[in-house]
Amino acid sequence: MAIIVKEERKTQNIFPAFLTFLILLLVGVTGYALFFAPVPLVEKVAPTNIDSLSKLAELKAEPDEVMAHPTFKKLREYVGRPSVGINGRSNPFLPL
Repeated sequence: MAIIVKEERKTQNIFPAFLTFLILLLVGVTGYALFFAPVPLVEKVAPTNIDSLSKLAELKAEPDEVMAHPTFKKLREYVGRPSVGINGRSNPFLPL
């Protein structure tokens, strides 16, 4: 009489390897995006000279002249002044 003994197969769990691969991929993509990717279009289009800002900084405006200007006097208020309302209860710790 022959006894056949099957060897138990070891199953390999691929989750740790997959997780390691995913983390390395994320680190690689992030490193490329931070250090090696081409400059975004916004930085290429934005002007690097600040001549217009220096002209704006030299601008002098007197409040009396602005308030007396006819264009300023033509402006109208479309929204009224904010009012103080009643907020909360007098004792917030009382049960409802």
